[in-house]
Amino acid sequence: MGPRFAIFFCVLLVTPSFASKPRAKTFSLPCDAVWTASVAVAKGKEYRIVSISKEDQVLSVAAGGWVSGERILSLSLSATPQGGCTAVVQSRFSGLAHSDAPDLLMRIEAQTLATKVGKDFADEWMKCMTDRPLIARARCNQVLASADGAVGAGAPRD
Repeated sequence: MGPRFAIFFCVLLVTPSFASKPRAKTFSLPCDAVWTASVAVAKGKEYRIVSISKEDQVLSVAAGGWVSGERILSLSLSATPQGGCTAVVQSRFSGLAHSDAPDLLMRIEAQTLATKVGKDFADEWMKCMTDRPLIARARCNQVLASADGAVGAGAPRD
């Protein structure tokens, strides 16, 4: 009974969840700036644009490939009353092997940082967040805050 339960549990953990909840991140930047960063990320090597609507500020991208399976993510932007922007990513896949929605939002945040404080800093921050996301998240956010203080208010936050 033990090995059967272990196999069932492993299959359950790596099976995609078709009812995954959308992930959202609020930026203090206007939606036009977040849209520009989102399109730049979507044109990167990690994604392939499936559909895009500048008027509605909605885009869909494909992530993955023939080995890991193609996954579609949809991003929509909406303005906040405070002048910021909320980015919402919906993906039907949520499993241990891939964490597409948070990864896309992190890449967009890094792209907005690149336009504010330079690509080198944004690359360093992205590496910090992806290499040690649980251990060093507080340290990465301190680095982000110090860069934000040097440039002025407006860095994106969760």
